Amino acid sequence: SGDFDADSEIVVLGYSNSTNGTTGWTELKNVSGDGTSDTINTGTFDNKKFLYFEGLVDVGSNDMDNVGLRMNNASGNEYSYRQEMNGSSGLATSANYIRFGSGSATGGQQFVSGFIINQSGQEKLVIMQGNRNRTAGASDAVWSQLVYGKFDPSSLATNVTSLQIKNDEDNFTSNSFLRVWGFT
Repeated sequence: SGDFDADSEIVVLGYSNSTNGTTGWTELKNVSGDGTSDTINTGTFDNKKFLYFEGLVDVGSNDMDNVGLRMNNASGNEYSYRQEMNGSSGLATSANYIRFGSGSATGGQQFVSGFIINQSGQEKLVIMQGNRNRTAGASDAVWSQLVYGKFDPSSLATNVTSLQIKNDEDNFTSNSFLRVWGFT
């Protein structure tokens, strides 16, 4: 047994309590790929203490490799992550994004969802899960992924107010999307 620190919080998904002004999760952005870019960018959204996101990455019959998440368009060495893919694990420090897809392959789709703790004065912690369809047919199982990461901006007072999904290979089709919800 034990006690939580005074600053600890528990967030219940779907919770809404209008009596204290808390409105629950609010959609902040919903953007699609356009077929001409290897990045999907949400643009700026309102600062929220907790973020949830979902993304579908689709490159049609083109190549997909090193797919990852960036925050606030930061592309320096401000990220680190630990990734488990199909039972194998790896990690990266001083990375320029949080990688959630690897292994160059033609075609397929990848779905990812995750949470970001976006507290001022703290590193931004991320947990993601995803799957990827690399080969059509029931005889080939999807690839599974778990990713644990953090974003350490140069100023910890900086909060995440935009997300980007990037691909090192080809452009995302219009089937691709990135959606973000926030909770204060």
